Parts: sequence; C-alpha cells; structure tokens
Amino acid sequence: MDCEPPLLESYKTLLQSSLGVGVGTDDVRNDDKSSMVVEICELPLIDLNLKREEFMKEITEAARDWGFFQVVNHGIPQEMLQTLKFEQKKVFQRPFSNKSQGNFLNLPVSCYRWGNPFAKNLRQTTWSEALHIILHDIGKVDQEDSLRVSGILTSKF
Repeated sequence: MDCEPPLLESYKTLLQSSLGVGVGTDDVRNDDKSSMVVEICELPLIDLNLKREEFMKEITEAARDWGFFQVVNHGIPQEMLQTLKFEQKKVFQRPFSNKSQGNFLNLPVSCYRWGNPFAKNLRQTTWSEALHIILHDIGKVDQEDSLRVSGILTSKF
C-alpha cells in the first residue's frame, strides 16, 4: 500500500536522458553531475503586522519573484493550523490508488494533483503532490471520509 505518487516511474525517461544512464545504475557521466545544481533559498516571509502598504509591497514582490510566500501574524489560531496539518498528513498518507481515483473525498478529480505531466526535461519536473480545494467545494467533502477540519473552517470564517 504505497502512498507516494509514481514520480520516479513517470520521470524515468527524463532522468535517463538527462543523466545518460539507466535509472538505478551507477553509470553516471561526470560532466552531467556538474550540471545538476541545487539552490537553497529562503522563502519570502510576509508579516501582516506591518503597515498595509508595506506588506502589500512585499506580497507583490514575492509573487512576482517567487510565485509564492509564507504569511505570519495572520490571526489564524495555532490550534486550527495544527488540526489542518494533522488532517493534511492523514490525506497524503492514504494509498496513491485512492487519491488518484475520481471523486477522492467526494471532490472533483482535478483537486488531487501530483508531478508535472507536461515535463519535457528535469527542470520542469515537480516532485510534489497537492490537494486543491476550492472554498465553495468544501461543503462537498465527504465528512465520513475525513477533512473534519472543514467544519472548523466553515464555522469560524
């Protein structure tokens, strides 16, 4: 019962062509090793305690330069964030076969995503999985099946 998406299987051809080897072998060309760069950067942090003009400027810059950012001092209670994190782990630890089925959690099939099906090279790959829930769909979530936090979200916000 594997919970991970089949990323290696899906990206196998891209990995082989990029490295010039069969995936799982030690036959890596030295010149290709040097072209693989990992860059570590700090995620932009947006503090909502700043003046509105300041944090709006920071949001604009982070969205333009990064495409995403982290928000602090947003007023969401820690208990709710911990509950969300707990429920998130439960969802993503489910078997991949369940998550990738249509109607997972009684949501549209497009809500669960993983990887990048359009990747043509390694730079375009994403080793990720995501659950996108549009707010107006939150009431459709199968309450028996999980995301019990949805009740918290709809009652407090």
